[in-house]
Amino acid sequence: MREHYNEFEKRGVDIIIISPHKGEYLEKFSNTFDSYPFEFYGDPSRKLYKQMGHQTMPKWKLLGKTALGFLTRQLKGILPKNKQEKEVVLEAMKTSDVYIQGGAWLYDQQKEVKWHHIDQAPNDHATTETLIEQADKNL
Repeated sequence: MREHYNEFEKRGVDIIIISPHKGEYLEKFSNTFDSYPFEFYGDPSRKLYKQMGHQTMPKWKLLGKTALGFLTRQLKGILPKNKQEKEVVLEAMKTSDVYIQGGAWLYDQQKEVKWHHIDQAPNDHATTETLIEQADKNL
């Protein structure tokens, strides 16, 4: 998202990230990784996630997908090589619900949903290209 931020900006699209983390963690994340040109908000109670229809994947299913991903090397590089970044990511994995599935939502200026994608699995994110295409088509 960071790499393509200007593509969204020139379309008048604001990017807002809602995370299941508390503010303290988000600050640590922001201070550890390169700067982000958009804001992060915490939803540790996951109230908004649930209201929007997001799901928590059963633990057995996620563990199975993770094991398969490691065996097929599709999850290679999931952890950063940088020690400090790796520690922050591992903290998130230990302290947050990694089973919850995210998504992407596009709203118009009247705050009406024009398009959305709810992830069905950890690797089922809407691509940046898809988001740009949907913004062009729907906004």
